[in-house]
Amino acid sequence: MPLSDSELQKYVGQYINYVRNELESLGYTVHAVRTGPFATGFVPGSIPGESKGIRAIVTYNGIDDRVTRIQQRLY
Repeated sequence: MPLSDSELQKYVGQYINYVRNELESLGYTVHAVRTGPFATGFVPGSIPGESKGIRAIVTYNGIDDRVTRIQQRLY
């Protein structure tokens, strides 16, 4: 069951590794997007006919590895 937007916001400011582990344990597929120097990230589009699930797109600061933004999407 997806978390509410306010429940997701409690992860902003936390370390990316902690957030990734927490969300994956709740059944989310996590896509991390790093900002700052050496920015990285990729969020694949959904494929028709693919199994349904919930994904979290987590943006974090590459300097200190803290989450700056988080959103969820059904796919």
